[in-house]
Parts: sequence; structure tokens; C-alpha cells
Amino acid sequence: IAELDRRLTALENGDINEITFMNSKEASRAFRRFKGDGGSPEVQAAIMTVRIHNMHNHIQKHKKDKHNYRRLRILIHKRQAILKYLKKAAPERYHVCLDRLGLDPRVIEDEIVI
Repeated sequence: IAELDRRLTALENGDINEITFMNSKEASRAFRRFKGDGGSPEVQAAIMTVRIHNMHNHIQKHKKDKHNYRRLRILIHKRQAILKYLKKAAPERYHVCLDRLGLDPRVIEDEIVI
């Protein structure tokens, strides 16, 4: 019975909303600076990165979805603004955050063209 419950509630059986929620929660847990931290720039950038990856995958499948394409561009620019703020406020945390997110500094400093 326990094995059946585990398989029924496993993440691979979840829908995209559950998977996105769990990925966002895991990103928040990985980037928070203290327990309950949900507003620091690192956490916000990590959650936005998860959302950007999911939206990018969606747009790869649905190329004519112009609404979500625009939402993706807005989300990328919001992440860019948060990381620019972090670079100005705490440069050492900025570089650590970029390394952990796997982003190139050019993504933040240059104009983004999709």
C-alpha cells in the first residue's frame, strides 16, 4: 500500500502546474539566505528563471503563441532588472547568484533579443 501511495503521489505523475510549483519551491529553498526568505533578489531571480525555462519550453512547442511569447520577454526583463539591482547593491552575491543560476553576465548587461 505504501508503494502504491508513493507512486500515485510521485512528481512524475503530476501535471505541469505541480511540477512548476515544486521547482519554484526548490529554487526558493536553494537560494534563500535564511528560513522564510522569499523576497531577496536571489530568490526572486531563481523563481523567475524556473518560470522562464518552463515558458520557453512551452513556446518551443507552440510557436504561434504570441501572448506567452510577450509574457516571456517581460519576465526576462524583470529578471534582468532584479539582477542589475543585485549587482549594484551586492556585487559578490550577484556573481555567486549568476554562477548558481548558470547565467552568463552578458544576459544581464546586454540588450536581450529573443
